[in-house]
Amino acid sequence: MSNITLKFKTFGGDEMIVAGAAGVYILESEGMLPSAVIKFDSHKYDAINKYDICEMSHEGRLFFVGRIRTVSTCCNEMEVELSTYVTLDVEPPKEKSAEDDIFEKFKAENPGLFTHVANEEFTRIGDTRNPNVLAPESEPVDMEHEILDGTLKIEKSNSLPIGEVNLEISSSWISKCSGSIALASRIANKFKLGKINTLTPKKLSSSWPSFGDKIAGPVRSTKYYIGASRLTPVDTLAMQPIPVADDIPKVSINKHTFDGKLTLAWEYDQYMTETINAKIVNKLAPCINKKDINVNLRNVQEYVENEVATSFFRTKNGRLILTEILKSVGNCIALSMRNIKISFEIAGDAAFDDNLDCFKWISVRGINCKITNIERTITPFERRVKITAMGFENQLPRDIFVENINITADEPHHLHSEDILQDIVIQNDGDEQYAKLLEYISSMKFRDIVTKSNYKQLITRFLNENSTKIRVIAKPLKTKHCDKKLINIAEPLHFLGKEQL
Repeated sequence: MSNITLKFKTFGGDEMIVAGAAGVYILESEGMLPSAVIKFDSHKYDAINKYDICEMSHEGRLFFVGRIRTVSTCCNEMEVELSTYVTLDVEPPKEKSAEDDIFEKFKAENPGLFTHVANEEFTRIGDTRNPNVLAPESEPVDMEHEILDGTLKIEKSNSLPIGEVNLEISSSWISKCSGSIALASRIANKFKLGKINTLTPKKLSSSWPSFGDKIAGPVRSTKYYIGASRLTPVDTLAMQPIPVADDIPKVSINKHTFDGKLTLAWEYDQYMTETINAKIVNKLAPCINKKDINVNLRNVQEYVENEVATSFFRTKNGRLILTEILKSVGNCIALSMRNIKISFEIAGDAAFDDNLDCFKWISVRGINCKITNIERTITPFERRVKITAMGFENQLPRDIFVENINITADEPHHLHSEDILQDIVIQNDGDEQYAKLLEYISSMKFRDIVTKSNYKQLITRFLNENSTKIRVIAKPLKTKHCDKKLINIAEPLHFLGKEQL
């Protein structure tokens, strides 16, 4: 193996070049990082365990860059295990649309959704590629003249393709909303004069809600509190003096009017769930083999453009993610129809041909197949490559997709004061207090319990007990915001395609 050069490097820049090895084994599989094992027949290179990276070159051409995982020795043999070293991209990142960023993050957070489809391939030198797992993007490499005699094996899978998919997609998020409503005019309208008025101004002022006060306390996930608050005296009106007794002066009573400002601020924080159920039928296969695919998107909080949204899948980002899920389901169905497996071995310089990686398609006996596995064995005596590829018995459409799920638009829901406010109760405005006071003094005179020494105390106590009170009653914001939404797609969707290969 004198034509293979092994360069061992440290992250600090130290290098050691080794010419040849007892053997090199490289494994590549669809959607996975390639790995390699290097064998030496002596302890000549004990210093290898001090290095971090190994670069393999064949006749001056770099064909594998790996990170050293383990170095082990047994008897007279040393074995170095490598994994593909994926370098950091030092070039400026390519511009992505907001939709690309959203889906890439979503895909990373929900990897289980894409286990059926190889999303990217890794070259032996650490580059990543996005392959087409259903159709070749260019002319497949013809392998007929490279296959070693007696190694070709073509097998047909007995597994039935997926004929029907029962798809369930669920999402959850926290719906949040806040706002405020003005109460002062509503309170004033509850008084007979249309103005806030009372015979007990100090009691009214001390009971008028202050900024930050809670109203009715938290109700489930809803919070109510006072926003702006102000109560300003406007006028004082002398009421008709009230006679108490012959030896007691008439009682003078004033009615005070106020101009008020009061807002009720509200907010809620409600857990939401939404589920879509749909049946997808593969028209290219019998409906014997059925599959359930359940996708749990967990919390989609950052993808909900409007925090008050009552439906995720009706939002822009929700529709985007839903479309990508349908693409993945379509690929899953299509890959179930990949029922031809071809395996063979080749020898010679083709073992180092860049065209032979799991990104490429090959042609064998007129069948186009995507390479799914490559095993390279290189020794001083031979170079041998075993290749496995998968293909379709019947030609599939070039563009595979599932019919889009059409969901009617969600009716916008705007909260109005009627949704927030249940009632405002006003007890004892000035006129009511005055009428009650007249009746009270009359009863005291009748019972002969009022005296010159106690009449002021009795009247003061009565007014305090019948002071003006304002009670605000709010509604819990719950009924329209925490129901579990279930969207059942009545008509089956179809697995379709266009532009036959």
